[in-house]
Amino acid sequence: MIVEERMRATLAGGRPYENDYCFVFTVAGDKIRKVREYTDTRKGWRMVFGEEAR
Repeated sequence: MIVEERMRATLAGGRPYENDYCFVFTVAGDKIRKVREYTDTRKGWRMVFGEEAR
């Protein structure tokens, strides 16, 4: 099963956070066996720390 999600939040300093995620679930019977998460880590870094944090 594949799930796409857009995470939106307000960071502790008041700045907005928004990033897209993709989750890939491996399911056996009625149990989730494995979850893989994919996201744009560079965008996430910039949203949290800003461009100046390098």
